[in-house]
Amino acid sequence: MYRDAVAMAIQSSGTISMDDIRTEFGDTGSIALSECYRGGSIVPSSLSDTATAGSTSATSNNSGRGGVDQGFQFNSGNLFKYSLWSDNGAANVQSWSFTVNKTGTYNYYFGYYYGGSGNPSTATIVIAKNGTNTLNQGLTSNDSTNSYYGSCAANAGDTITGSFSGSSNGWSSNTFQFGGNSSGTRTVTVSSNANVPTSGTIDLNDFYSATNSI
Repeated sequence: MYRDAVAMAIQSSGTISMDDIRTEFGDTGSIALSECYRGGSIVPSSLSDTATAGSTSATSNNSGRGGVDQGFQFNSGNLFKYSLWSDNGAANVQSWSFTVNKTGTYNYYFGYYYGGSGNPSTATIVIAKNGTNTLNQGLTSNDSTNSYYGSCAANAGDTITGSFSGSSNGWSSNTFQFGGNSSGTRTVTVSSNANVPTSGTIDLNDFYSATNSI
């Protein structure tokens, strides 16, 4: 749920008034506590935030004849992306690592093209979180692009690592994108206002640090 932010957050101590809630969540007119459950029409249970990749590193081993189309990019539209090609039998191997600063679900995309003149080739993609594999996937191409989409949940501070291992004949190309709510964006949906109940007894003190913005 998304609402236009008016204030930074309700204070974390002291006396809270209904006017404080009305101001923070951009509501007008009279409201009652019974209208202010988390996930209702006034108080959101999730907000949109922008994730950032930190502690970034990436390497490529295109032994033999090869080239770079786009190279490695961090925090440019999404958290991480690259587009690389190699040819004439060159190895096509990449690896990367970065941390995420937001807790949420992240999405990624792989694409692999192998120009084998009718002879298919299978590349391997691996993604790990804090050293534990979350994906180990073969991706076979036969003169056309084969794609793979996936997602992984991560907490702020988690380290995401990955690798791609393929080859080339005439030529091969592989692309990778890692983002938030989609592979092409840094926007991620994060939980908010956990102390505000969704039903039952509700009290003004439940709104300490409640917020309509990140």
